[in-house]
Amino acid sequence: MNVKIHTFSVKRLETPLDERGVRFYSAIVKADDFLQDLYEWRKINPRDPKIGSNVAKRIALSAEEAPDMFLFKNRGLVIMAEEINFDNKKGILNLVFSDYKKHGLLDGGHSCKILINEIEELKEEDKQHLYIKLEIM
Repeated sequence: MNVKIHTFSVKRLETPLDERGVRFYSAIVKADDFLQDLYEWRKINPRDPKIGSNVAKRIALSAEEAPDMFLFKNRGLVIMAEEINFDNKKGILNLVFSDYKKHGLLDGGHSCKILINEIEELKEEDKQHLYIKLEIM
């Protein structure tokens, strides 16, 4: 499966594993439709999100009350991908997943699910300011 994500910024970080072809990217992206596709690939995360928890409620409240600050109040999402391709002219990050046991949403399931729910409820103006950080390996 391919997940295409429109980015605000993307940076490839050098790591000791570069020589083996392991890449690490950090990205700032608008929280939008890609989240639903990503959420379907959460099986590598050993914990399923509990949306009724106090932490989950505080994450939701943060997105509702100050969507422009959500990026700075949330740790973001950690993603394992088979392939990572970035079109710097279009600002589109393309993630390729093929194995549910190896690829997908490794961490940040609560944030992902809550944002999927919150985006539907937010005003259009607030949606334009809701960003999240991605760490992709």
